[in-house]
Amino acid sequence: MAAIEAGHVVAAHHLGATAMVAPGVPRLTGPDDYAEADWEHWGKHVVPAMLEYGVYLLPGGRLFLSTQHTLADVDATTEAFADVFDSLPAPRVQGNSDS
Repeated sequence: MAAIEAGHVVAAHHLGATAMVAPGVPRLTGPDDYAEADWEHWGKHVVPAMLEYGVYLLPGGRLFLSTQHTLADVDATTEAFADVFDSLPAPRVQGNSDS
């Protein structure tokens, strides 16, 4: 995952065509992990940066894949995530109030 390769702590989960990325937590095993994610970082940094690439992300880390998305769309989104996470500060990590 592009975020981890850039040194960010994130968790990802999917169910069918719905995916979720949670910044600042190492896993998504239940509601407590979701609640601990750094959603302020997501909304302040990740969402606007991805919009610059033409990728709209929903609040709460959700993304949807549809049959209208092509392999080129998926590749472009993956590349955008890599660029964005390379350029952004890391999110607050769960349990670390120093950041």
